[in-house]
Amino acid sequence: METRPEPDGSQRSPPPKHVPTFILDGHPLAIIAHVTYLGRTLSPSCGNDDDIQLFEVNQTIPTSGAYDLEFFLIGQYHFLAVANTFDGHSTSITSTIYVWVDSQFIPFQHIPTDGATDWEMFQIGDRYFLAVANSQRVLRHGPSIYSLNSTIYELNRLTHTFIRFQDLLTHSAVDWEFFSVGEERFLVVANSHDGSSYNLNSVIYRWQGYEGFVPVHSLPTFGCRDWEVFSTKGSSYLVYSSATSRLSKVFRLKTY
Repeated sequence: METRPEPDGSQRSPPPKHVPTFILDGHPLAIIAHVTYLGRTLSPSCGNDDDIQLFEVNQTIPTSGAYDLEFFLIGQYHFLAVANTFDGHSTSITSTIYVWVDSQFIPFQHIPTDGATDWEMFQIGDRYFLAVANSQRVLRHGPSIYSLNSTIYELNRLTHTFIRFQDLLTHSAVDWEFFSVGEERFLVVANSHDGSSYNLNSVIYRWQGYEGFVPVHSLPTFGCRDWEVFSTKGSSYLVYSSATSRLSKVFRLKTY
């Protein structure tokens, strides 16, 4: 992710990735992430009116250049993680996890991030994880930093908070994708830019239990933007999209 200067000197982030929809308390909801150009904006949570079948504003949530939203369920609790990217001055801000209480989302935890562009929630056994993709560190003065850690957090059942589990060096990461092949668990990161080139390797990490996630394969990508996994009979594939190339690639996963 790379912010772009506006004519007035402010910075503009890329548009949000998607609009998540889900059902809570029997009502369909949609969350629209509004990208802020300078300062803070409000992202509306929209409820559906059964009579007219249209979404109406149900709640507004304060966000700062919101780039991604991740809705997930742990036990009986419903959560929403917001990836805040830029507040008009810096990308080193906090992103917020919300929990659904009394028909609204309320703050559950604030997590420091650097140009957050994606949250990926996944479960391994009875353990719950959240991975954030940090894209860049932009301050008011000084050069931007594109090679920095993205972090995996794990839910601590004693403190009822997500705590830092593992840091992984990434290069303007814009997406995480968790997937399984047989009994193996993997994470793949979309590395998009290192400050000088878009021609980078994106990395597949394998779950090693006590060791956490370890790199097992590097895939050549160009301005990698998003990963998706799909399977056909007997085969699994990874496909990535590029925002800077006319071609995207499909990789076939080989297991030994």
